[in-house]
Amino acid sequence: MLCLAIVIATGACGLVGLLQGRAGSGGIQGGQAGQAGEGPQAELTDSLSATVGYSTLRATSSTPNLAQGDLTDIERALARLRAEGINASIDLETIDRSLALSYRETAGYYSASSIKGLYAVALYQRRVDTGRVPLSSVQQTVEQMIENSDNSAYMSLWLRYRNNFLGAWLNDNNVSLGIYDTREDYLKKPYPTSTPEQLRQAWRSMYAYLTSNEGNSASLATFFQERSVSPIKDVIEAKGEPDVTSMSKAGWCPKNEGSDDEPASNDAGVVIRPHDEGKSYVVAIMSDASSDLDALKPLIKAVDDFVCSHHGPSV
Repeated sequence: MLCLAIVIATGACGLVGLLQGRAGSGGIQGGQAGQAGEGPQAELTDSLSATVGYSTLRATSSTPNLAQGDLTDIERALARLRAEGINASIDLETIDRSLALSYRETAGYYSASSIKGLYAVALYQRRVDTGRVPLSSVQQTVEQMIENSDNSAYMSLWLRYRNNFLGAWLNDNNVSLGIYDTREDYLKKPYPTSTPEQLRQAWRSMYAYLTSNEGNSASLATFFQERSVSPIKDVIEAKGEPDVTSMSKAGWCPKNEGSDDEPASNDAGVVIRPHDEGKSYVVAIMSDASSDLDALKPLIKAVDDFVCSHHGPSV
């Protein structure tokens, strides 16, 4: 069973079509919205590491249950990507903070459409829920942007409202600066370079809001559930596990000669197992694969299997 709340970053490139979608159905259980940030951390007492290429894959747990060989499938998935000339990174943390997994989590990648998820939540929390922007003026556009990853929808919002509120939201939720020196640098372009660490941090706060039932969070959550493109969603559904819910925003971009856009295939979000925060997680998986989200699926499955098979106390 899939057992984590995931944050995996995926990108779409350029100014492509508007997201078109329907509000989905189905409930998600969670906490209250707020400044989730990094929050109180469970004391991590056990650790495991493996070298893949020139970097270290690390797992840390609050219980002494890590065993040699636990990381083998993840190592193999990363090695296969490397053999294909693809650099990939992971940053994951369970909702109860009992388990963390990371690999090159501070490496920068073109965010592509994964940034749209952060933008949507910040827009709702800081503009729509506060009454500064009427829900009716943005709801359909946001639905298209999230469910179908419509770039035209995103750019129409970005040009209309810009993104100063996103910077304030990132600061309030203690999201790191990533590769940039200042938040202003990060906000200069609609599609910045992001790190898996940033997306994982952001998605923990996004999860808190989207499961809070505060403001217009419930309707926005359905858009993330009903997204049309997501390797995380595909992997979870293929497992056929009941009552497992996921929300994420993927991003992808092909390699185009003469374009400033870098190739990317990312997905970031949460995987939720009701009443089991030790087997729910936020995760961000980013790569420089050229618009190939399918390439990430073996890695996503290996990561989910690792968490579900070995870790997370049931509540």
